[in-house]
Amino acid sequence: MGQQVADDFVRNAHAAARRFAAQVNGAFFVAERLDLIDQSPGEARLEVLAQRQLRGRRIATQVQRQALSILVISGAAVSLGLLVIIPLADHLPLDKLMFEVVSAFATVGLSTGITADLPPAAQGVIIALMYAGRVGVVTLALALAINQVPRAYRYPEEKPIVG
Repeated sequence: MGQQVADDFVRNAHAAARRFAAQVNGAFFVAERLDLIDQSPGEARLEVLAQRQLRGRRIATQVQRQALSILVISGAAVSLGLLVIIPLADHLPLDKLMFEVVSAFATVGLSTGITADLPPAAQGVIIALMYAGRVGVVTLALALAINQVPRAYRYPEEKPIVG
């Protein structure tokens, strides 16, 4: 019995390692095809290319960083929303919860029909995701982070008569 458990563990570990390696290789393949990384022949290093081109135009590094920031923040918002909703609605299937969260953030108007079955706290998370997706994560983050923008001008000074 103990040997069978050990063999099953090793077999499952090998299968998991093969799946992980396939995903990593797939990610590198996609990144290569999109020219996100440059693999020089004979060298073992990956170098991020600074100048991206699209349809004969260069894309500024600042725009690339902004796009990557939006991608990362959006992914984090969806992941956080899903992590909050899963314990609240554990009686519902995970695939339907994932669809609801992504659909809410993307504000596409699609639903699997489980929104009414969600508890009020989970519905609040869905509402917050819809709001964040509609307003935009960067706009929302800047609005929350910045208290007041310093102005580059001053109003003229007046000396009113007091008294």
